[in-house]
Amino acid sequence: MIWATILLECLIILSTCQKVKPDIDIKWFNCSTDNKAFSRFEVCSLNSYRKNQQSFSYYVKMMKTVTHCDTRVEVIYLSAPKPFTLANISFDACELLKGRKRFVAARRLFDIIGKYTNFNHTCPYAHDVFATNITLVTDKLPFPTPHGKYSVKISFYVNGRTNTIVLGLGGRIF
Repeated sequence: MIWATILLECLIILSTCQKVKPDIDIKWFNCSTDNKAFSRFEVCSLNSYRKNQQSFSYYVKMMKTVTHCDTRVEVIYLSAPKPFTLANISFDACELLKGRKRFVAARRLFDIIGKYTNFNHTCPYAHDVFATNITLVTDKLPFPTPHGKYSVKISFYVNGRTNTIVLGLGGRIF
């Protein structure tokens, strides 16, 4: 009888507890390009629509056709005594869309933003590239995410290393 009472109390306690999902609080979002004759940002915005939930959007006006796009994603954990890199992934974005099974880590990152963007076919890209209301959720991230401050930098080296487009964001997971 004592075991039944203890079991019942445990079930009551467990049923009243909710799973706490960490939140992502984006503090800043930055867009830049080094060649205005090749591309320029029409939109680069960070929007808050709930207390601890933000989305970000961008619209890149492409002046020339994209035939090749090397991409580098860096995720840096800033809360440690010395910042360290959690992820440093390089891949060809055109090849990613051609054969997604070869790029496991890049594919998992692309799956987070894929439904928000028009970047959905292989090169060449003769049109503008945009993403609208990208919302990050911790359970969708492809790597462990301890609580703390982060910086994310995504660099696109388009048609060689001469045209660089950079998206950067910083925030915290708590």
